[in-house]
Amino acid sequence: LEQQLRDLLDAENVSYEDAAVRYIARTADGSSRDALSLLEQCISFYYGEKLTYENILDVLGAVDQSVFSEMLSAVSAYDVKKAVGLIDGLMSAGRDLSQFTADFIWHLRNLLLIQSENPGEETLGISRENLLRMKEEAEGFEITQIMRYIRVLSALANEMRYSAQKRVLLELALLRMMQPEMEDDRESILDRIRFLEKNGTASPSSGSNSVRTREARREAPETEIRQVTVEIPPAAYEDYRKISGDWPGIVEEQSALLRSLLLGTKVSADKEGRLTVLFTDEFKFKAAEKRGTAEELADTFKKRYQKDFRIILKCLKKGETAPKIVPGAHIPGIGMEISED
Repeated sequence: LEQQLRDLLDAENVSYEDAAVRYIARTADGSSRDALSLLEQCISFYYGEKLTYENILDVLGAVDQSVFSEMLSAVSAYDVKKAVGLIDGLMSAGRDLSQFTADFIWHLRNLLLIQSENPGEETLGISRENLLRMKEEAEGFEITQIMRYIRVLSALANEMRYSAQKRVLLELALLRMMQPEMEDDRESILDRIRFLEKNGTASPSSGSNSVRTREARREAPETEIRQVTVEIPPAAYEDYRKISGDWPGIVEEQSALLRSLLLGTKVSADKEGRLTVLFTDEFKFKAAEKRGTAEELADTFKKRYQKDFRIILKCLKKGETAPKIVPGAHIPGIGMEISED
């Protein structure tokens, strides 16, 4: 297919870079009709100019290879802030997230081939300079780790076809790639073991104590669930009631990623007077914990209500209900009472 495109460009006296032709052929995925359509589109946009790799990326809404290396570095370092920042950059540059996902999978495929054998630049469709750089990059990953990333992104590519919220899906997929404890497949288990051996902690999550607590909670036998009524001072009760009423609006005001995590949640309080955000989806709960949602919401509430709130996140167990909040008499030195029905 590459040769067909070169023959056509030579016949039309259009100058080109080999990298540009390789990219069009790969994007067409073996289809001559698609390849010719893409080629015509690119020539039309840059009529009379040399067909360069950069021009192709611009027309197709794609990104340079270096972005994939940066994103992979962020994922492997469990750096959510950097990953989201890279997505912000893609959106600002008008890049297509579906194309980014497809090209990211191809980048990982090349790393997988480099790990498995010693392919040349022709096999991978990249320059010799990029091949040397990718060989160095591949040394930092295990084959099973790359395979897990490809599996997560392949599922994402299918979901993106029918979704208007591509950014949210991409952000959730990246979080899943950073959190192998969210999955139970062989590659994820090996990823968790690899992290333990490298860092000596229980999880990629920040703060090993919170991780151990979650692990203990998951392994502990379920206890009998009882409905709990929490009595809090009247003034505080009014605050909680206001937040509860405002909650749907508060959720809508958040960033796309945080909004997607908070959809379906409720707010309550615990016996220590802390505002509690209740989740029923364990995946969303863990993702919210990972990104520091409690601290983020505390800042939001302080700006909105001019008050400080202690906030925690909690995932309800099956059959568990949210505590019922009722106003009670303020007891100096105690501040609240808790009684069980």
